[in-house]
Amino acid sequence: MRKDRLMAPDIQCSARTADDGRVVVHYEIRNAGTEAIHLIEGKRLPYQLTDGPTLVLLHGVNPPDPDRLYNLIEIPLTRPLAPGEHIAGEQLLPTAMLRDHYGEQPTPSTLRHGRIQVRCDVGWGTTPITAASRRTMSIQQLLTWQQIARSTAFEVVLP
Repeated sequence: MRKDRLMAPDIQCSARTADDGRVVVHYEIRNAGTEAIHLIEGKRLPYQLTDGPTLVLLHGVNPPDPDRLYNLIEIPLTRPLAPGEHIAGEQLLPTAMLRDHYGEQPTPSTLRHGRIQVRCDVGWGTTPITAASRRTMSIQQLLTWQQIARSTAFEVVLP
């Protein structure tokens, strides 16, 4: 496999204040390589997670909680991102609930007001996950397939 095929996507993550005073985080994911890469596809993305004191917007799949029992874990499909192509999205902050691949939980009070750190992460791979391939894929196989690219964390001030 050629090295340039493994080039991680470029992630730009920034924030602005909306008219209502809430913070809008804008993210853009761009394939800076010379080969297509594959991104997790899903209407619930980006997920909102905590990484210590940092709020992470994840366009990918987070690991399951090892202390919880899950009946069925969805293996999402992927979409190709051609060289030079980009996708973008926005997330309003603060949110009352953090949503990950497995459900929701209340946002910690430390991430609802005042100065917080925000980072944007994207899960990607070099091969697609199709309807056929996901039938035999476990969550551990997906997490092994998925590489994570991270933006630099930055500070925002929430109302």
